[in-house]
Amino acid sequence: MPAQAADLREDDRRLAAEAVTAAEFLVQVAASEIDRARTRLARPSASGVAGGGGARARRRCSVEALRESESIVPPGEPLLELGDPGQLEIVTDLLSTDAVRVSAGARATIEQWGEDIALDATVRRIEPAGFTKISALGVAEQRVNVILDAADPAACAALGDAYRVDVRTVTWEASNVLKVPTSALFRDGETWAVYVVRDGRARRTRIEIGHQTPREAKVTAGLTEAAQVIVHPGDLVRDGVRVREFAPS
Repeated sequence: MPAQAADLREDDRRLAAEAVTAAEFLVQVAASEIDRARTRLARPSASGVAGGGGARARRRCSVEALRESESIVPPGEPLLELGDPGQLEIVTDLLSTDAVRVSAGARATIEQWGEDIALDATVRRIEPAGFTKISALGVAEQRVNVILDAADPAACAALGDAYRVDVRTVTWEASNVLKVPTSALFRDGETWAVYVVRDGRARRTRIEIGHQTPREAKVTAGLTEAAQVIVHPGDLVRDGVRVREFAPS
């Protein structure tokens, strides 16, 4: 055999021997890990026998498998997600123009969650980043996730991960507020107005309003508490027209 070929064979033999040594070391490490795992698994039962009956803490949790079938799993890839049903958080996405009016600590209610009663909640956090969402009408909207905590977690025991709920958040509230139905409002030039009944006639009255919802508006000037306004004024209602009150059947 030529000397060069002999040297190459010797190098191959030495590399193979080193590979065998490394493999034997890995086998020893794996065997040691198996022994430690068996010790950890056997420890609770051993202490229970020695103590005449051990106690184990149990807690219900939700489990979501991230893989539905067998496959090769890269190192570090999660296989399961564990959740505590007793620490559910409610996530709702609001229009960014609405989210800027919501503050942490604001009061909220959870509705349409499966029962007729509404659950109290508190806004914990408004996410700092928004995202684009396509509405049911095909309109691209900028939305922001708002995270809430239920005031009574025990009342939400029937809820679970990814359940559907309706959320109402309070952006402003006050007591002793004079308000009118929004159906009584109409535009009179650049201001708002209502028809007030005085002496059996409709009188156009300009008013100033503050905070407003789809149903009611806060009156800041122009009306008194005893004023009687016309709700849903039709085209026949004019300033000075005679009107009378009737009870719907």
